Amino acid sequence: MSQMSNVGYPKLKKETSLITALKQKVKMVEGENLMARKEIEKLRKNVRYTKQSEIEVSYLRIVTIIRHKCRHMRKSADDSD
Repeated sequence: MSQMSNVGYPKLKKETSLITALKQKVKMVEGENLMARKEIEKLRKNVRYTKQSEIEVSYLRIVTIIRHKCRHMRKSADDSD
């Protein structure tokens, strides 16, 4: 009778080990997923910053060109008087 009760034990132990291994794998994958999401968010912010910087540089170039043209127009107007 004691042999009958031990028949399912190795199978149960194997299933428990498998469950433990799978839980560890799930935790590992969740950690990798979190790291990947953080990296993606960091890249998104970096892209936003880069675009903003490009727009600011373009704006400053345009402002500089306009200032230069205004000075040139004022100088030309002063010279013609």
